[in-house]
Amino acid sequence: MSHCTVLLVRTGDESHLCYPISFLPLFEAGLALDVGPPYYEDKLEPTVVRVKLDVAIRFIHDLLNREEESSTDYKYAADRAKQEQEEWCQSWVGKVICHSQEVGMDAGYYSWLAVRRALARMKNEAFDIDQVYPYHELLRRWCF
Repeated sequence: MSHCTVLLVRTGDESHLCYPISFLPLFEAGLALDVGPPYYEDKLEPTVVRVKLDVAIRFIHDLLNREEESSTDYKYAADRAKQEQEEWCQSWVGKVICHSQEVGMDAGYYSWLAVRRALARMKNEAFDIDQVYPYHELLRRWCF
């Protein structure tokens, strides 16, 4: 995926962020290319840059971490979202297990899938086509 490039775009609405977004560190490190047309630039720096996919992911990850560390509201919301996701997941798993106990392991679709995946994993075999050809590997076919 290192040959794939993406565009990073500043929308101009940074009022909700603790720090403004700047592409200058990417330019200084030699990781960004200016897109070119002057209408994509503001007075200080370009608002659209082309970078490799791994650089974009790292840039966005660092931006999110910086915002999370500097904002107690964001940290609270992120912690609450993780907790809520865990609660819903536990609830769903509990319902699947109850349903499986009522109708049998092979009668419930989700329990049937889970058992077959576990058995395949124990035998070092693939159960789903996604395990043989991971989704992110298929993205390479889009890049010519």
